[in-house]
Amino acid sequence: MSNIFFESIEQCQIEKFFNNFSFENCVFFELVSNNVSIGFYGVKTITEKICEISLYIYEKYRGKFTKDVTKKCLEFPFILGFNKIIIRTESEKMRRFLCKLTKYGVNYLFKHYDNYLFEVS
Repeated sequence: MSNIFFESIEQCQIEKFFNNFSFENCVFFELVSNNVSIGFYGVKTITEKICEISLYIYEKYRGKFTKDVTKKCLEFPFILGFNKIIIRTESEKMRRFLCKLTKYGVNYLFKHYDNYLFEVS
């Protein structure tokens, strides 16, 4: 199993990677797998128990995105105390990927304009 963890970072370190993600009520983390930074992870508080997550994986690691990393990204907000996660994507490829994660609690909600919305609970 991979050694995967989230290292807290300041917003200014990641603004160029999350241009479509609101920074209000957000905390950001560097995503580290086997002692290598593979991207960034954002958790935006919507309500006390609901958050939205966003993920940016560096291009050179996208083909190496593992099941362990996926599971950690889906579990992390629950460790922070949330009981529901919202995921939004414009990417059809990411929509197809997320639709395959029902065994991890990911459920497709609907398409709103150019965004596909999912929830994890």
